[in-house]
Amino acid sequence: MIRQKLRTRARTLGLSAAFLGALARSAFALTLNVTDDTYTDDQNPLQPMGALPRVLVGNAGGTNQAGFVRFDLTPLPAGATVTQAFLRVFVNRASPAGTINIFELSGTWTEGTLTTANTPSTFPTPVFTFPVAPSDMLHYVLIDVTQAVKDWQSGARTNFGLTLVPASPRVTISLNSKENQVHSHPMELEVALAGTAGPTGPTGPQGPMGTQGPMGLTGPTGATGPTGPTGLTGPAGATGPTGLTGPAGATGPIGLTGATGATGPAGATGPTGLTGATGATGPTGLTGSAGPTGLTGPAGPTGLTGPAGSPGRQGR
Repeated sequence: MIRQKLRTRARTLGLSAAFLGALARSAFALTLNVTDDTYTDDQNPLQPMGALPRVLVGNAGGTNQAGFVRFDLTPLPAGATVTQAFLRVFVNRASPAGTINIFELSGTWTEGTLTTANTPSTFPTPVFTFPVAPSDMLHYVLIDVTQAVKDWQSGARTNFGLTLVPASPRVTISLNSKENQVHSHPMELEVALAGTAGPTGPTGPQGPMGTQGPMGLTGPTGATGPTGPTGLTGPAGATGPTGLTGPAGATGPIGLTGATGATGPAGATGPTGLTGATGATGPTGLTGSAGPTGLTGPAGPTGLTGPAGSPGRQGR
């Protein structure tokens, strides 16, 4: 039943023929959930990225980013044989085409504290190299990580998870993290197992209620409903007190000068006023220049003969 369900799911997601073949040869399969996923960015070497809704892997524009993921292996039955294991990722963006290497990690880490400054070491050889292209955008990609899961299941290596690093220049991909609320397609491990599946165990007790997730996106506005009937007019309320007089507004601009009106009729002549007092005598003006000499008048009449004079003294 589990195998048939996963086959149907694999066809729906476009899973590879290799995984479908592994299912056909296996007794049953499991989907393992992610516990930690994050990435590091050398442009923000001290900033943890574990709360973000994406995992970035790339080296474009002088930035180096590496993805990290770890899974819960407790659902794997003890002693079960892993025949095939695929890392399933949902690609938000991939540009340009390139390749990505996957390495097993050899040191502990958590998504809430991992940064470029405290990145754990890796085993030297990549467990897989896979291609990416812009056509992978908004699609699932399956990556064969069988050897890593076998190492963890057998105890040959400790499950410290995987790291994804760019293997070609200028490639960048963005994957859904478990914090993504838009697509909600976190990374998963699809594991095919050999052997006979045991009976289903009893249902465990219900776990405690988790914390409330973030608010989802606002849905589209619904169609406007018909207008309801107009209600009865309520009684008029009491008149409220007169409010305070507001401040005087600013004086408006002076209006244009109106046209000159017609001249009114002349008024009656008023009575003659009293004669004013004589003003003070002004100063004497300057003497004018002498006029020209007048003509000689006619000779006057001869005057009367005067009396004879007394005789003079006789000479010696």
